[in-house]
Amino acid sequence: MKVHSIICSKDVDQKQWDALASHLGGGYFHCYAQNKFSAVRSHAEPLFVKGLDNEGICIGVATCLIEKSRIWPLSRYCNRAS
Repeated sequence: MKVHSIICSKDVDQKQWDALASHLGGGYFHCYAQNKFSAVRSHAEPLFVKGLDNEGICIGVATCLIEKSRIWPLSRYCNRAS
């Protein structure tokens, strides 16, 4: 399977996300609550990513954090996904 498109969202419906992650075989680090908790703890923004095939069916998920520097002007222009 090839990933045809990627959808990135800052917020998703918790029940739908967890059901999708579970269906695709995801674990603890793919769940909504863990990503939101990590974001709050590290003062970052959560990011939820879906990989879609050419028919628009989700074939993979990922969660990450968008971290921003606290030093101006880097805080405006430099972000890091982890």
